[in-house]
Amino acid sequence: MSRVTSIPSRTGFLLARNYGLKAVLHGLVMQAAPNQLPEWRVGFTASRKIGNAVLRNRARRRLRAAMRESLQPVARSGLDYVMIARYSTAKLAWQDLIRDVEKAVGYLHREIDRQDLGYRMPGSSHKGGKF
Repeated sequence: MSRVTSIPSRTGFLLARNYGLKAVLHGLVMQAAPNQLPEWRVGFTASRKIGNAVLRNRARRRLRAAMRESLQPVARSGLDYVMIARYSTAKLAWQDLIRDVEKAVGYLHREIDRQDLGYRMPGSSHKGGKF
């Protein structure tokens, strides 16, 4: 099991949004983008649309716990993962949230493999796809 590293700044979140792939499920939105590092990183966010501070914090705590259970064992080096809470994240049954995380990770990894993206960053010579 690899060590968990956080995305340190807003720039990493913006790169994931602008140049990554996205999976939208009932319990969360997950984005994956290349980071050109030998490790994987993860970031969590919950906007004010989710609810008050108590609900946002609960949603982020649940995403962290779901990450440890479902994402950490299968995360790939060289990727940034951003987990975005949705309105139902704080209230969804635990097994449903875990299922959503597993589905999102599986989808993102399949898309990365299918597109054979090679983890390209913005400014590279690749023409086409978002990566």
